[in-house]
Amino acid sequence: MTFVQWNCRSLNNKKIWLHQPPFSTANFWIFQETFFKADDKLSHPNKIFFRTHRSNRFGGGLLIGIPKNISGRVIYSIDNDPNLEVLAVEIHSKNLNFNIVNIYAPHGFNIASIKRFLDSLSIPTFIFGDFNLHHPLWGGNSQSSLSESFVDWLNNSEFSMLNTSAPTHISNPHTSSIIDLTLCSASIYNEIDCYVFDCTFESDHIPIVISWSKFQNTTHSIKTITWKPIITKSIEIFNTTSQPNIDLLTDQISRTISAHTSNKILVDKDYPPWWNAACHNFSRLKKLAWNKARRNIATTEWIKYKKYRSKFKFHFKKAKENY
Repeated sequence: MTFVQWNCRSLNNKKIWLHQPPFSTANFWIFQETFFKADDKLSHPNKIFFRTHRSNRFGGGLLIGIPKNISGRVIYSIDNDPNLEVLAVEIHSKNLNFNIVNIYAPHGFNIASIKRFLDSLSIPTFIFGDFNLHHPLWGGNSQSSLSESFVDWLNNSEFSMLNTSAPTHISNPHTSSIIDLTLCSASIYNEIDCYVFDCTFESDHIPIVISWSKFQNTTHSIKTITWKPIITKSIEIFNTTSQPNIDLLTDQISRTISAHTSNKILVDKDYPPWWNAACHNFSRLKKLAWNKARRNIATTEWIKYKKYRSKFKFHFKKAKENY
């Protein structure tokens, strides 16, 4: 699973770059300074977006984009503070929960503003942002009281810094610095790779790409039961048992059910965590009915397709709500 962090300095005039790597190949987008207003539109066939925007002045704006087959919810946000913007989203994916925290501090990040919130996070967390802080710890030539406070907090926190010595901000052809920082929970530090891309994409900030090995080679499985042979075998057990014993019958039928139960591994698609057998089966029936209805162009086939489509929507919604 890959993440790309970028201060885009206005996204409206840079949307064309989202079709190019690293954006086109990343699962998650974490952008600062989108300059979006409330009525600005952004759509993507495979992503849903969480956004903040300034309502009282121009500039700023945060965005977190996640895959559509993963659920997320906003757990914290600050959007109209002139010194700090924060957007935090909790992600639910493949039975694993984690947080993404997006930060933009135009005048330097003051850790005191959200220290209590960051310290309260108990599940794996990524912190991305344009902190506008300089410190020798990440290759800076200067430091300030804000950066000293941040380093003090970092050294005593449960987070680790992922930045290398590669600059993330280009002021001019001869001046660069590291002000875009990336942190993760210390518990997952050894599972993370991080590097700075080689292009600014018309911004003065360079994207940072992060990959998490936790999501590599994962599969989703559903349990399937073939009931017809189970019913046939159960009838045979009842008919051939002259002196029924409840414990014996229960044992024989249980073994029959186990023999006709299997776990089917789904590897062709990144299914959402709430995907179950009902979702899978009605999705398959819906597709089969759709193909048959298109070939035959018969009213009965279209009615059958609509029935399966309705059932799929019902079970999908129910599974998602109960997850």
